[in-house]
This record gives sequence, C-alpha cells and structure tokens, in this order.
Amino acid sequence: MSGFQLQNHLSVSAPHPDYRDHGFPGDDRRALAAGAICFLRKPVVKEDLLTCIRLALDQRHSGDFQ
Repeated sequence: MSGFQLQNHLSVSAPHPDYRDHGFPGDDRRALAAGAICFLRKPVVKEDLLTCIRLALDQRHSGDFQ
C-alpha cells in the first residue's frame, strides 16, 4: 500500500494526520491538498516531526480536524 493509499484508507476510517515522502515532485502539494497536516521529507528532522505532531494535536484540540 502506498502512502497515498494509506492516507485515503485512514481518512475514510478515522481522520489522522499523514506523514510521508515518496520523493516525487509535487507530492507535498498533493498530500496537503488531500488533508495532510504536514509533509516530511526523508531523512526526517526531529524538530520538523515534533512541529508536525504539535500542529496535529493543536488541530485536534481546537476541533479543526476533519
């Protein structure tokens, strides 16, 4: 299952942030347009991951999660 297939599956079953990278141009825009909170490129920088987690938690807490 690709990251995009996983995101689609998760968004149907239960809304979740999505973090992934396939390394193709435009994937970041595609992921964000599909509802991802952040888009992380590999290798993942710890501070970037923590920022994305904080954003996801803030959205969940504020009720902005779809």
